[in-house]
Amino acid sequence: MAKHRSRKTKARKIMGQTGMPFSKAARLADAGGVSPIRAEWTTSGWHRLLPVETWALEMIIGTATVDQVDGTLDELVAKHLAGPDWFPRGSDTELGAVVPEPGRPDDAHAREGAAAFRFALAQLEAEVPATVGELAELLARVGVYHHTCGTDGVHRWRGEELPHVLDVLVLPEQWQDKENEARWRTTTGRAAGQLLDVLAAHKLSGASTTTLDRLAVDTTIPADHVRLGVEGLVHRGVLVVDQRGVQLDAGGVRRLAGHDRIALRVDWDQIDQDEEEGDGIPEQMVWSDSPWAVYRGISMTADVGPDLLETVAVLPFTRSTPDGQMSRTNLAELAAEQAAPVARVIDSLVNLEALGYLIWNAGKQRAEVRHLPASRN
Repeated sequence: MAKHRSRKTKARKIMGQTGMPFSKAARLADAGGVSPIRAEWTTSGWHRLLPVETWALEMIIGTATVDQVDGTLDELVAKHLAGPDWFPRGSDTELGAVVPEPGRPDDAHAREGAAAFRFALAQLEAEVPATVGELAELLARVGVYHHTCGTDGVHRWRGEELPHVLDVLVLPEQWQDKENEARWRTTTGRAAGQLLDVLAAHKLSGASTTTLDRLAVDTTIPADHVRLGVEGLVHRGVLVVDQRGVQLDAGGVRRLAGHDRIALRVDWDQIDQDEEEGDGIPEQMVWSDSPWAVYRGISMTADVGPDLLETVAVLPFTRSTPDGQMSRTNLAELAAEQAAPVARVIDSLVNLEALGYLIWNAGKQRAEVRHLPASRN
């Protein structure tokens, strides 16, 4: 009976938040509710660096941002459907992943991330956060969140434009290299391929003076994709971007204003060489099978390094819920939501698929969650 009452309470809370009828709200409660995470969260690099509790913090502040809910962090935790379960002591809940506990999933990766995080904090002359509240204030300080308290005494937490971790923190060189490569695989690589196709069609050779805004007009590619494409080509070493005699790296491209004048030079010989060696620009990603099937297949392949599995885990896909809502997610995000290893989440998804509660729609490239079974008393 207790589970039944809890389910009804959660469903009524969703009804109040969304205006849905009870039947839909109950199904959504069974599916775990809806917690907005910014679309660029998994490509921004923060999730690889920060404690695992940051995922829940992102969902709570993301919900407050979308719903325009005000309040202290403790109040936002109390209002969120799963907030009290995630953070039983509110903002005073201690972090468990800054110094990973023995036996935690992906222990080695967590230790590596914690070491890079401590390095970055030392450059900021900041203390290592010990609680969720301290972590939230630190992230507000560096621009991941916006926290204000008005003259009316009302606190407001918002998650709006999200900076990339490399644009905010000074990190160890090895970690920077890892993040740039991850960003290439998940974000800038595909935009680079689109831009390169157009530049090749325009037969761009030698140096060309332009701006990112002008390049977007000339190529008819959206301005944000042009910036990502230029950044990716610079990272790959096949495009030189010069601004007033200074050669920019990928980070410099991210900081360019759209109207800044730059000179571009594409190294077509290097591009041809990369293609011959099978290390060229990636095509637009299409999942050949469901993300969980792809991950499982790779994990069962001998001599696969953890970096490849980590990359697959953060590649985005679309998820639809029984009420028709769609959102972007990835396997690492689902694992963080459940505080479980990715491998265990893969098992759960395979089981749900076998029972008919989850299907992979290859044509629409999305995971469709069907009506989940109601909780049994």
